[in-house]
Amino acid sequence: MNEHDAAREHGARKRYYVDVQGKQLHLQQGVASYHLEIDATDEEAELIEAQFRKLDERDESSLNRMMRYNLTQGEQVAYMNDEHDEEMQTLFRLLHQCGTDETKRHIEGMNVLY
Repeated sequence: MNEHDAAREHGARKRYYVDVQGKQLHLQQGVASYHLEIDATDEEAELIEAQFRKLDERDESSLNRMMRYNLTQGEQVAYMNDEHDEEMQTLFRLLHQCGTDETKRHIEGMNVLY
């Protein structure tokens, strides 16, 4: 038994079902479609939810920028894409850290942890 499993046995971790596209964590399976399963402490779940909020803000900010700037300004678009990629990498690192073995394998197969 590793320390992750030991912590879960002591009630420190809860199973969450993660809807990455919908940017949501659920404690109950079947409430919504989900892509990944994680075992996270309350603090880790809060970090993931905060990252979801950052991504929502980034999406809204990107849309506003796109409306203001001429799309021929490729540098501006590339900058926004780089910011979004970094936020997604942070999210997947957090999910990998708390993920079940299957979730970890799935994320590793996505090649997003570089």
